[in-house]
Amino acid sequence: MRLVIAEKPSVARDLARILGANQRKKTYYEGGGLRITWCFGHMCELVDPVHYNPAWKRWALEQLPMIPENFALRYKKDQGEHWREVKKLLTSKDVTEVVNACDAGREGELIFRFVYQLSKCSHPILRLWVSSLTEAAIKAGWNSLRSGNQYNSLADAARCRAEADWLVGLNATRAMTCMVRKAGGDQLLTVGRVQTPTLALITKRDFEIENFVPQTFWKIESHFSAKPQEEECTWKGTWFKKLPAKASKEEKENSVRRFSLAEANSICEAVQDQVATVTQAKNKRKEENPPLLYDLNSLQQRANVRFGFSAQQTLDIAQALYERHKILTYPRTDARYLTPDQASTIPKLLATLKTIPPYKPHIAVIEQKPLTKNKRIYNAAEVGDHHAIIPTGKSPLSVNLTIDEKRIFDLVARRFLAVFSPKAIFHLRDLVVSVPAKSDVEIPKDLKSPLLFQSKGKVRLEAGWQAVDPPAKHSDTNLPDIQKGLSCIVKDPKAIEGKTRPPNSYTEASLLGAMERAGKDLEDKELQRAMRNAGLGTPATRASIIENLIRRGYLQREKKSLRSTQRGRNLIEAIPISELKSAEMTGLWESRLSSMSEGKESRENFMQDIKSNLSTMILSIKDSAAPVPEQLIQNDNPSLGSCPICSTPIRKRGKVYRCANGQSCSFVIFETVAGRTLSNRMIKNLIEKGSTPKVKGFKSKRNKKTFEAGLKLNKEGRVVFDFNAASSTQNKAAPSKPVEPSAAPTSEPVTPVGLKCPQCKKGSLIRGRAAWGCNRYREGCRYVFPFSKAENEADAVQQILQSRGHSDS
Repeated sequence: MRLVIAEKPSVARDLARILGANQRKKTYYEGGGLRITWCFGHMCELVDPVHYNPAWKRWALEQLPMIPENFALRYKKDQGEHWREVKKLLTSKDVTEVVNACDAGREGELIFRFVYQLSKCSHPILRLWVSSLTEAAIKAGWNSLRSGNQYNSLADAARCRAEADWLVGLNATRAMTCMVRKAGGDQLLTVGRVQTPTLALITKRDFEIENFVPQTFWKIESHFSAKPQEEECTWKGTWFKKLPAKASKEEKENSVRRFSLAEANSICEAVQDQVATVTQAKNKRKEENPPLLYDLNSLQQRANVRFGFSAQQTLDIAQALYERHKILTYPRTDARYLTPDQASTIPKLLATLKTIPPYKPHIAVIEQKPLTKNKRIYNAAEVGDHHAIIPTGKSPLSVNLTIDEKRIFDLVARRFLAVFSPKAIFHLRDLVVSVPAKSDVEIPKDLKSPLLFQSKGKVRLEAGWQAVDPPAKHSDTNLPDIQKGLSCIVKDPKAIEGKTRPPNSYTEASLLGAMERAGKDLEDKELQRAMRNAGLGTPATRASIIENLIRRGYLQREKKSLRSTQRGRNLIEAIPISELKSAEMTGLWESRLSSMSEGKESRENFMQDIKSNLSTMILSIKDSAAPVPEQLIQNDNPSLGSCPICSTPIRKRGKVYRCANGQSCSFVIFETVAGRTLSNRMIKNLIEKGSTPKVKGFKSKRNKKTFEAGLKLNKEGRVVFDFNAASSTQNKAAPSKPVEPSAAPTSEPVTPVGLKCPQCKKGSLIRGRAAWGCNRYREGCRYVFPFSKAENEADAVQQILQSRGHSDS
């Protein structure tokens, strides 16, 4: 029996349909010698620090760095029931092989390996590796299953990434947060191996923009008139200063600018009505190759520019087109090429797209010439785990797409057609006019006669690939067809005022590009080669990094721009060591992980370097000055009282009430308890008195029934139910007539009926003749709870709940 593990239920369903496992069970499909079950993404994760050392529960500088000898795993709490079923399948004696059918990439490998490890499975592993979820691709992949050992290097890279993020993220976050608490602050300073360098890129750009001082400059433009034949022709040129070949970018920008109006006017005066000569008249035919196919990063950039989509939005849409609709190949790729063996599949893909009216005329152009194995399309050396994103051959007309899904598919389809289309052809013209300066006009000292004016023209002769995948902007600039040596007259020169501009704010498109290039802009050629696959994060993770920074309040969107918040700037300013903010260092780590997945880097060496660097980082943080605390505005966020555990001020933070020591103190009150939002009066009573009267409106998680209870703080400062609390009516002023002790209660008695049995965890409690008991007594559960243990039924409920260790709500 083979057991197949898919990453998601929808993929398991497709595999079952295609591979013949047509018997639907609760947590798996069965048939044809197969069982096919599924994960819910990352079902297992690295455990919290307290698992390794109880002392690590407290956030304290003296406990850092936290470096486990060996990392342990746990299943996610909300997936316990499904996990237990998956574990049973993985450890079943009739299973002979396990097929890893999770997404074919680093994260998919990690999802499977964590599940396999935590279950203590020992069956041999096979790997299903496909780049699309069409029936043909799955069958082909199934017929060529590979040994799981071939992907051990990829698994090593995946584990190293997860463990490095745990080490750096948890240790640096705790170190920075503890340091700010020493200074009296209470904010959480979240630090991440990839997140923080990304934030540093944006804060640096924002500071450059805000500190930018614009300068006024003038450009000199003039019209020129000549009569090469019978008809007069005119054109416009711009003055420029000739520079050496190795001029810097700034020197090139300033070669057409004068920063003095007087100097600009003197140039205009010196050339007015002068007879000039065309000293350069270059004509060039230029062929422009089609762009490369899309990887995820370039697709996200284009979708952001074209439609304003966020990186996460584009990834979600592309994932749906791959997984649900099956009309695109695997989107989480960093390759922009195909492998040579895919060339034979292209005619079939073109035939499918030809049935879609907007693409038909472009495919007709492609079919005029035989398809060739162009190296700009096919390059096995540039393809890692997956090739570029392309259509699968399934018609998009066969599925119902949203408008946004149509837009993303159209981008990919047009780019796919563009790479097989002819080159775009342009005619370029470059004119330079030399103007002798008037002898009676003083020109700037750094210039000499003759003064030079340049004109550039560009006319598209053949659209080629641009017909199917047009660029964002295109306009022809015509210049007259004139020859070198022609005389002309300078007409109406003008000094046109302008101002230098600050760098542009990052958009998601430009930030994705910067993250991809991180660590590559280096002068050292050897390091450049080592960093070829570097960058901040991977195509699959960059979108979530941006979203995390926004969610944590470090970034904010302003239309299409991404800007750092004051909180984000405070964090970057507070971090005392450059390594944690270094895109180059993190990019180098990503490069090493990429090498590891190819078997060229040792997992042991990488993790040893991470641990060594971490120890140095933590020491540097401890020795640095404490960060400046966020200033809390008393009127907006006043203290609500003193913490019963550590006596520091309590304030509301989002939907939680905490003291100034934050998570290092056990005190916490959540705004919502068992589905009921606590009122301001209840919060005040908990803080000042430690308890509240009994109120209605709580809802049980198990059976969704409502119940009433009071709340109180336990000795750790956490909220627990108090079923013996007085009702709110009992706390009011005493009535004029005393209430008899035997008076009936104002609310219905609370009984344990329906609560889950605390012994067998499966049955429910019922009322017997002499005791409460489990309704599974016929199956052997002997749990009973005598009536005599409590004076009233409310006490019985309280004791049962305590015996279970938690409330049922």
